Amino acid sequence: MKHQVKHYKLGRDTKHRTALRYNLIRSTVLHKKIDTTLAKAKCVQPILEKLITKAKISNLETRRYLLSFFRNDEIVVKRIFEIAEQLKEINGGYSKIVKLGQRKGDSAHIARLCFSGDIL
Repeated sequence: MKHQVKHYKLGRDTKHRTALRYNLIRSTVLHKKIDTTLAKAKCVQPILEKLITKAKISNLETRRYLLSFFRNDEIVVKRIFEIAEQLKEINGGYSKIVKLGQRKGDSAHIARLCFSGDIL
């Protein structure tokens, strides 16, 4: 039995799933909000929270870690540290999931993953 182990497979193999998570996190950081399915938003939210917590500590080690994750200097310097600076006073709960209803085509539950606070 798997007790207290929460993994989202999302109907994909491992490489596709990791690429999907990376792209969703990158889009969320770039655009500050995304509309996606509820399962994908729940899968990405804990990873995004941990990256923001790490970005709040601004040193060389953190910068290198974020560069290895995002593989793009523009995202790390201009976006992620800017978001972390705006969320400096908050101790957790940097992002929120807002349910938007169901998609008309396949009735999938749609949600908006966005940052909490005055960032939008």
